[in-house]
Amino acid sequence: MSFLKKLFAPKNQKTGIVFIIEDNATYSKTVEAFIKANFSEVKNVRIFPVGETCLPELDKNPDIIIVDYLLNSKYFDAESGLEIIKKIRSQSPNVSIVVLSSQQEIDVVTQLVKTYNCNYIKKDDQAFDKMKEMINTFYKS
Repeated sequence: MSFLKKLFAPKNQKTGIVFIIEDNATYSKTVEAFIKANFSEVKNVRIFPVGETCLPELDKNPDIIIVDYLLNSKYFDAESGLEIIKKIRSQSPNVSIVVLSSQQEIDVVTQLVKTYNCNYIKKDDQAFDKMKEMINTFYKS
């Protein structure tokens, strides 16, 4: 897209891009396959095993960023999901963020939802149904 098109494009124009920040390669591929199979609006899904690698790509204007809260299980020096969310919000304040995690501490979930304007989905047997509902709501609005 040219500079002028970007400059005059409506602010709520959807790009069809989804980022997945997940350090579990199998789970991230499963989420990617689920999104591609269920949402024709999504044209590009990018997977990032650590959040730091996502930050330089925010200029691609993803519609939705799905972030695992615990991002340092495989890469011990990686920043946490919360730190990545803070950085995403500072660079892209209006992007939709979905935290997909097994985090059960209510204070952490409340902080994510209220302070950082995120949606939260618990990684459980209902996660994909909830993700489908959230993504549908985003693309139908």
